[in-house]
Formats: sequence, C-alpha cells, structure tokens
Amino acid sequence: MTERFFDPELKAYVDNLRDALSAGAGPTPSGVEALKVKLRFRLTAFRLVRRARWPAAVAIVAGVALLLLVPAQPGFVGEAISAHRLYANDPVQPVEIDAGHREQLMTWLSRRLGEPVGAPALEAIGLKLLGGRLVSNDEGPAAQFTYEDGRGGRITLFVTRDDDSDTSEIAVEDDEDVAVAYWSDGRFAYAIVARAPETARRAADIAIATYRRSPRGR
Repeated sequence: MTERFFDPELKAYVDNLRDALSAGAGPTPSGVEALKVKLRFRLTAFRLVRRARWPAAVAIVAGVALLLLVPAQPGFVGEAISAHRLYANDPVQPVEIDAGHREQLMTWLSRRLGEPVGAPALEAIGLKLLGGRLVSNDEGPAAQFTYEDGRGGRITLFVTRDDDSDTSEIAVEDDEDVAVAYWSDGRFAYAIVARAPETARRAADIAIATYRRSPRGR
C-alpha cells in the first residue's frame, strides 16, 4: 500500500505555480529557488517522521527549519573576502593602478562596471588609498580598492553591480582571520574586508555617507 503525505501549504504553493504557468507567466529564478527549498524541507521532514522516532524526528526537523530560516550570505561577500586574501598583502603588486593616477583608475573602473564608481576618502580613520584593480565575480566585472593604515595594515573595498536589492543596512560578520561589512544601494553591492569588525564597520559608515553625496566617492 502506498503511503501518501499531504501538505496543504506545499499543495497551495504548487497549485499557484501551475496556475501561473497556465496563464503564460513563467516562474522567476527566486521563485524556482524558493520551491526547491520547500520541496527539500518537506521531503526531509516526511522521511524523518516515517523512519525515526517522533521525538528525534521533531528535534531534527526543527533544526533543519532553523537553518533554512537563517539568511544566506550574498555570494559577492565571499568573493570580496577571496579577493582580499589574494591581493591585499601582495608584496609586489597589491593594486593595478595606484592612487597617484586616481582619475585614470576611476575612469577605467567606471567604464568596466558600466556606471560611475569611486573610492571614498577614509583618512578620517587613518586609512590611505593605495589604488585599485579590476577583479571579477559571478555578476561580471568588479572593482577592488585597497587602503593602508599607518602600521601597514590593509583593508579592501569590493564594489560590484547589483540591481536586485536596495538596502543601506550594514551587516558585519567574521570570517576566520578577517571581518567583513557589506551592504547594497540598488546600484552596487559593497563589501569592506578588514582585520577587525569595528574597522570594517567604521569604514562602511563613511563609505555610505560618501556615496550618498557622490557615486564617484568624493
């Protein structure tokens, strides 16, 4: 005898998707990903309930649900951290164009990213611009600006195109030996990578204020 598992919420979700397809409206990429998550969770829950004892099943399902509710870190953040580790402390060429050729640097990166972009002044917190370089991520070209403090410590600002979100709320996270502060403004997504969370946060506050005045970072 075949055992059936009825989930009203999932059925309603699938019915709505079927109706949209019938009307000629295809699902968005985010809608497809949401459906995948729902299906994985429901299937996991069903298998656990069937095969495990109820107390254990409930505990495990609750843990899976908690993990699914935690927002995933945007992909550009990991790319910013990787670029920082690769280039920031390069003893030979940490940047492609140095700060002595600022206008050339900003013009080149703005052209590659398709919109004006610049490096905010961070001297107020003891950070001097060394220069920048062109890097890449899943969305295409990205800019990386490198700054240095009086003791030789370096932080980087990663800037990439982002047309999907619009939030100035800064998130700060630790990642092994570095901290990252990231946000977006509906035009670009930004990530500042530094050794200390407070440095990343303070630099992000200044960067946001600067970009609000001018997209070229002045």
